[in-house]
Amino acid sequence: EEEVGTEGWNELEDSYGFLYKKTDDKGRKKTVLVKCLAFGDILTVDAVPTGDGERKAPLDLQI
Repeated sequence: EEEVGTEGWNELEDSYGFLYKKTDDKGRKKTVLVKCLAFGDILTVDAVPTGDGERKAPLDLQI
């Protein structure tokens, strides 16, 4: 897979997003969409596992 640069990932002051991708040993693509948003002193992180038509419930975390 081709790597992409990280330029501009932090252009917004209070929100970030990432897409992690990996292919497992059986050739299935696994992806996780991660979004982070700052609310005052709290950082909320939402992660949604997706890939090859597989959709799972999002995971939420407040730090």
